[in-house]
Parts: sequence; structure tokens; C-alpha cells
Amino acid sequence: MSPDFVASLFPIIFMIAACVVVPVALYFRQRAAELNYWKMIKRGSSLPESWVPGNSYLLRGLVWLAVGIGISILFVVMYRVEQDPGLLAMATLGSIPAGVGVAHLVVHRLQPKSAPPTSNQP
Repeated sequence: MSPDFVASLFPIIFMIAACVVVPVALYFRQRAAELNYWKMIKRGSSLPESWVPGNSYLLRGLVWLAVGIGISILFVVMYRVEQDPGLLAMATLGSIPAGVGVAHLVVHRLQPKSAPPTSNQP
């Protein structure tokens, strides 16, 4: 086998392994969470606050926006080093995740806020 062939196989094998390992790990994590949930229900205890679904649009929006900006900065820096105009065109790819992030932030901003809980203690 030629060294170029072996070098090109490494990323392919890595991606295949990642596409197998990540879903399997996520499946077992979800399964463990379900078992924990049913144990809590069987005991009659209440669910922890962290399990109650909340509004995560702010976090999602900030993460997507940061990824989009990071991709754009990466390609702009690569353009500055290599002076290849194609890299500036690639920098526009960062606008896709940045747009998703902005959309999540807009949804977070436009959603009605729930009223804070009031205590009825004397």
C-alpha cells in the first residue's frame, strides 16, 4: 500500500468510527436516563428542577452564533496567510450557523416570559 493511500484512509476510518461510537454512546446515555426516571417515578419522588424543560434558546443561539463567527474568522485568517481569494468565499459559510444563532436569539427575545413564582406564606 502506498503512503498516500494509508494517509487518506485515516480520516475516513476516524469518521466511520465517530459515526458509530457517538450514536451508541448517546443511546446508552438516554437509556440510563430513562431508567433513572422510572426509578424516581416508582419511588414517588418529585422530579429535580434540572429535568423540567426550560427555555434554552438563549444558550443555543449563543453557541450557534459563536460557531458561525469562529468559522468566518478561521477562513479570514487563512486568507490573510495564503492570499487565496477562494478562502474569502469559504468565510461566508460561517453566516449559516451564525444565522441559526441569530434566529434562536430572536425566538428567545420574542417568547413571553413566565411570571416568577410567588410564595403565599404569612
